[in-house]
Amino acid sequence: MAGWAYAQWTKVPAPPLGERVVIFGASSGIGKELALQYAARGARVLLVARREGLLQKVVVDCLLSPACKTAGYVAADITVEADLARVAKTAKEVLGGCDTVVINAGIISVLTFDEVCALDDGPAADIAAGAKSRTEEVVEGIFRTNVTAPILIAKHFTPALTESKGKFVVVSSVAGTLGAPTRALYAATKHALNGFFNSLRIELGPKGVAVCMCLPGSVATDLRASSAKLAAAPSTSSTTPAAAPASPPIKEGKKLTPMDCARQIIQADDRRARETYMPGKYRIAYLLHGLFPGFIDGLAAKKYGF
Repeated sequence: MAGWAYAQWTKVPAPPLGERVVIFGASSGIGKELALQYAARGARVLLVARREGLLQKVVVDCLLSPACKTAGYVAADITVEADLARVAKTAKEVLGGCDTVVINAGIISVLTFDEVCALDDGPAADIAAGAKSRTEEVVEGIFRTNVTAPILIAKHFTPALTESKGKFVVVSSVAGTLGAPTRALYAATKHALNGFFNSLRIELGPKGVAVCMCLPGSVATDLRASSAKLAAAPSTSSTTPAAAPASPPIKEGKKLTPMDCARQIIQADDRRARETYMPGKYRIAYLLHGLFPGFIDGLAAKKYGF
C-alpha cells in the first residue's frame, strides 16, 4: 500500500499539448534551460528578461526544436510595473492567455550584514536628511527584485491563470526556509516570497489556480556574478536594483546543473506540486531544523566558514 501511494505521488502526468508558458528570467541559467525544455516538449513559450540579445538567442534555440510551436520574447524590467502589464498583454495577444507562469528572475547578496553596512562611506549621523544610505539602497534593491516584482507579476497574471486553471511556478530557494551566513538579505527576500505565495495558494485554490514553490540549493549559474555587477556603483535609477557585491567564492560542494534543476522544476509543474526541494536532502534538513535547530545552524555555519 505504501509503495502504491509513493508511486502515485511521484508519477509525472503527461505534459499538456500546446501548454502556454510565460517564463520570467529566461535569458540565462535556469530560466534558459526551462525555456529550452518546455519548447522541446511542444509548449508555446513567451520569454521575459532585460537582456534582449540573449533572449533572441534563446528564442532561436527554442525554435530549433521540432516540437516547438511558438517562441517569442519581451525585453522587460520586472521592477517596472508598466513592463509587467505589457508582458501580460503580449501573452494574451501572442499565446491567447497562459497556463503556466514561471517566476525565476532574481538577484542575490552574498555578504555578511556587517559587510553590507560597511558599504556606507561614513556613520549614519553623516547621512543628509532625505538621502538614502548605500545600505538602504542595497536592501530596497534586492527586495524590489525578489519580492515586490513577483507580487506584481501575480497581480497581472492571476486573471489569466484563473481563466485557464493554471499555475504559478515560483523558483525560490532553500534560503527561503533555512538561514545561512552571508545570505541574510537574500534569505529575507526568499522568506518573504515564500510567505506571499504560500498564502496566495490558499486564496487561489478555490479558483483552480495552483502555486508550486521550487526550492533549489546551490545551482551552477551566473547569479553570483550578476550580484557583483549590480553593485559596482550606487544605483542611479529607481528601476535599477542595487545589490551587495559578491564576497570571495566559498566552496559550496557539488552544485545542481541548470539543466537538472529545470528538469525537476518542470516535473513539479506537471504534478502541480505544492513544494519541491532540489536536491531532496534539503527537505530533510528543513524537517530536522524543527527538531534540532542548533545542529542544522551549525552545519550552515561550517559550510560557510563561520
